[in-house]
Amino acid sequence: MKTIKLLAVILLPIIFLLTSCKNESNPVQTPTTGTIQGKVTNSTGDSVIVGATVWTNPPTSSVTTNSSGDYSIPDVSPGQYSVTAMKGGYNPTTVIVTARAGKITTANISLNLNTIQLGLVAYYPFNGNANDESGNGKNGILYGDYQVVTGIKNEALRFIAHGSSDSLGGHVLLPNFHFTSMSSFSYALWIKEESLVDAELYISFRDDPFGIPYAGISHSPANNVIEFQVGVTSTNSALTAPFSSSYINNFVHYCLVYTNGMIKGYINGSFIGQKTQTAIVDGIYSAIARHWFNNQTSTRFTGVVDEVRVYNRALTDNEIQALYHEGE
Repeated sequence: MKTIKLLAVILLPIIFLLTSCKNESNPVQTPTTGTIQGKVTNSTGDSVIVGATVWTNPPTSSVTTNSSGDYSIPDVSPGQYSVTAMKGGYNPTTVIVTARAGKITTANISLNLNTIQLGLVAYYPFNGNANDESGNGKNGILYGDYQVVTGIKNEALRFIAHGSSDSLGGHVLLPNFHFTSMSSFSYALWIKEESLVDAELYISFRDDPFGIPYAGISHSPANNVIEFQVGVTSTNSALTAPFSSSYINNFVHYCLVYTNGMIKGYINGSFIGQKTQTAIVDGIYSAIARHWFNNQTSTRFTGVVDEVRVYNRALTDNEIQALYHEGE
């Protein structure tokens, strides 16, 4: 009996020491990331959406929904995220969630059917021509030096500048869009700028062939800005955003929205600012990659233009995101 007690006295400290060493070499790990998961359905809730793309901002990873409409984004650092789901034929939808370490955060998302065709006045995909494919018959007319190239979806047009005082450079004349009859409107397009002879409107609308007011979306190298306009006058300036050097030789999506006397500008799907601008140009003289419309016609832009759309309504943020994500 004494021997057993002696062995216990000797062995217990040893067992305790070994156990302590094991715990120190394999401490309990505290989770540092969490998971965002959920289900994507249509807005009526009667069916799941399979193959929808889901991503976060700030970026983590992009995943797709399975056959049950479920998705899971693991290893998400704690913090607030916007989670966006998108599928062809639907408008993208975003929800805001807060991820926590060691926890599963649920973010169910419902998508509305795509409304991107509603209010479409003209659509120029530039598939080898300047035809309007909205069904409204607002065909453009191609002039000068241009090429058919690969675009965002299928084909696009590459326009080649010829200077600030001739009309030989590539450009498209457009019909009148009658913006003054609209309380709200939007125009959007993809641009891959290569070079400019001088400041140029990618898309322009004028009531005076050689002066102000004018409207459109343009690049002003002198000020290093992109300009969004619906009726620029001597007292009514454009909405501007910095022009990034990364825009050169890369496709960039620009969108202008006008409603209730306010311009909103978007670059690559992101809202860049807004300002009041009440003067509206009707669009008697309208064009792509052309500056003036009289004897001093200029074609100053060299680059690719694609997927030009004009609407008689204000696009929503989600719809603008949908147009941008077409290019991905």
